Amino acid sequence: AETAPLALRATRKKGRNEVLSSLNDGREVAIRGRASAVSPVGFYYDEYTAVMGNELFEQGDYEIQDEGSQVMALFALWPKEMLPMLRKVPGACREWPKNKELPPAREGITVIDACAGAGGKTLAMADALLGKSNVFAYDVSVKKLEALRRRATRSNLFNIKAVQVTENEEEKTVSKFRGRADVLLVDAPCSGWGTLRRNPDVKWRQDYDSLDRLVDLQARLLDAYSPLVKPGGTLTYGVCTFRKKETTDQVAAFLERHPDFESIGGGYLGPRPSDAFFLHAFRRKEKDKKES
Repeated sequence: AETAPLALRATRKKGRNEVLSSLNDGREVAIRGRASAVSPVGFYYDEYTAVMGNELFEQGDYEIQDEGSQVMALFALWPKEMLPMLRKVPGACREWPKNKELPPAREGITVIDACAGAGGKTLAMADALLGKSNVFAYDVSVKKLEALRRRATRSNLFNIKAVQVTENEEEKTVSKFRGRADVLLVDAPCSGWGTLRRNPDVKWRQDYDSLDRLVDLQARLLDAYSPLVKPGGTLTYGVCTFRKKETTDQVAAFLERHPDFESIGGGYLGPRPSDAFFLHAFRRKEKDKKES
């Protein structure tokens, strides 16, 4: 079986080169971390190595995060710039161009992570924005949001607000943000087939009924959160699977239900070296200007 590398994300403020230099100092060449070719802020170790408990980790200079998850967060913020990283079919990740910098941090925008969990992508987006914009993280799990708050504090990211929502009643909590989000990320629950190398038992924990329920849940989440996007704002839908009903079929169905959105584009990221993801970005159409 294939062993997944240990992938990490350096903070934009500290910089990947400085983090790697500090972590590799004194290590034998065989166990040194290396810069990711996929994520401009990522690095990795071929095998598990101790990366927690040191000063850099405790002061929030890096986080453990799959390279594909890092790219998803960046894609949500800059879909046009990140779109060339995606493929029309699953396959090895395209490489981030060497010496290419991330776009400038967007200032004063409202970002919403609709299915934040413990906040890996929330943290990645907040860090990529250098604290210059507010990031709201929604999830149904109190424990996961508490973990997110601890991680945000450790990383000195005070532009994050974690909010619990009630399952099947998301609209009640988020309605005050209707039409206010510049960026919305819906990293929806999915079959997880893109993570089989990490979770080989996932295929034995599913049946046709549970897979169909996931498709319904994804559609419900897209319908519940999409009204939060302002005209001209973007919605990114992401799943860690390549199953057609959860990817391209879901995109087509969303556009049919929501003619006020248009497609920016999307595709597959991975598998190898990251987990496999499907990402697609939409833009909410600008309201027609009435003639004066």
